[in-house]
Amino acid sequence: MALCAAANAFAGSPSVDAAPKPAAAFEATLRWKTGDVSLGEGVARLAVTPQWRYLGPEDAERVLVDAWHNPPGHEETLGMLFPSDVGPRGDCMTNDIS
Repeated sequence: MALCAAANAFAGSPSVDAAPKPAAAFEATLRWKTGDVSLGEGVARLAVTPQWRYLGPEDAERVLVDAWHNPPGHEETLGMLFPSDVGPRGDCMTNDIS
């Protein structure tokens, strides 16, 4: 498990219009999971408590590449854990599970 710090990739000035911000629209497409989560092909199981939320490999790759601007190709990523009150946009600490 590697500990990663997220850069504020979607930083910008606040908007007063009703249109959703790109970051909020991106986050709305992520498939968050809690509870019992299977990693890989049964490699391990996580009991994700309500204080945390999990993203599977596909969504973790999207966060790494689209939100944080890392190069693509993170096949070894089994997912990511975030505190339940923090998303991939903004300054946060998260765990990339490999």
